[in-house]
Amino acid sequence: MPCLNDLRRLQCLVDMLVPLADLTDQIQTELGNLGIVLPAVAEIKTLLTSRTQPIGIAAFAETLAANVSTRYTPYYSDKHLVLVAVLHPRFKSQWIIRDEMVQYKLGEIRNLLVQETEAVSAEAHMPEADTENGECDVPKRARMFRSYVTQTHFKDANSEIEEYLSTERKRPDQDVIRFRERNCSTLLRLAKVARKVFSVPGGSTSAETVFSVARLLARHHRMSLKPQTLFQK
Repeated sequence: MPCLNDLRRLQCLVDMLVPLADLTDQIQTELGNLGIVLPAVAEIKTLLTSRTQPIGIAAFAETLAANVSTRYTPYYSDKHLVLVAVLHPRFKSQWIIRDEMVQYKLGEIRNLLVQETEAVSAEAHMPEADTENGECDVPKRARMFRSYVTQTHFKDANSEIEEYLSTERKRPDQDVIRFRERNCSTLLRLAKVARKVFSVPGGSTSAETVFSVARLLARHHRMSLKPQTLFQK
């Protein structure tokens, strides 16, 4: 017959696992979204390490957190996984600050994003028009009635990134595609980087195919956050 202390420990275990299960369910609804991988790892570790009592449950949670950290440490060296998380409007740089794996590398990651942005701009021969999406054409000089010339102010890569990171993160129900569609005219270079990193196709499709990254999904990204995996050592 379980005693009162056993029941309390069981309740503590349930209290710890319920938000973890909710997060896992959320992740599994977005199998094709690589932008959620590293922020989800950071959130899982936060949920597990925030439990300090009772000692037995805290030790169990700490072991799980260590296993998750070990399993996903190699993914932090994948620059594309880092970039897709930063370029996701729900996360931006917030997850970096909370993740001990990268919290001291915010400047380094920002510089990486600047490099990618400048590289994409150079490839596109900025400020030529974007042929993929007419709505995102780069502004050019336009003569009005042959009497004067107006010139649109062009933001450089640093200015765009600063503007993007300084704005409020978006709601959980706002996906990357809708965000980029609404902001491609003001965040021109970042929109190009997003198309390159996410490989977003022209039309909207299911979560399984919305990002054409089959090679990455064929590795461990797709199934490694299922509940049974989290309990493996």
